[in-house]
Amino acid sequence: MPYALGTINAPGTLVAGYRRGDPIEPAVVDAWGLVEGEDFAADASNSTAGGLLTPRTGAAAGVDTVPGGSTIIARNTGAGSLTITLVNALTNDGLAVGNRTHTLAAGAVRRFNVNPLWADANGRVPIGVTTGTATDLTYYITN
Repeated sequence: MPYALGTINAPGTLVAGYRRGDPIEPAVVDAWGLVEGEDFAADASNSTAGGLLTPRTGAAAGVDTVPGGSTIIARNTGAGSLTITLVNALTNDGLAVGNRTHTLAAGAVRRFNVNPLWADANGRVPIGVTTGTATDLTYYITN
């Protein structure tokens, strides 16, 4: 389900002076190269026949979501390191559980699972680059 165009929607997200629900001017969205509110599905690839994977790029914090329970294959195409953050909706005894982060050195490729318990009520987990350059991330979502 797409988010409302022109807003930041991840809980607690602060991106270049914008907070959740703040309107974002179209010029800023264009300048950042964002496609707002993309809820990406997992590509079916868990059979012996395999499957084609769709590359995703430029995940900015609070913009894109992936399915809980999916697997991510992430590649840093940039010259510097970057940190990917999965925003965790899980609570334990009423207390928030910290977000999961993955750091990739320049040129590194990393595979990681998205815990289904981290998902929101819609089964989605926000994903984004929180340190480094978002456009340096290419990632694939599998089941």
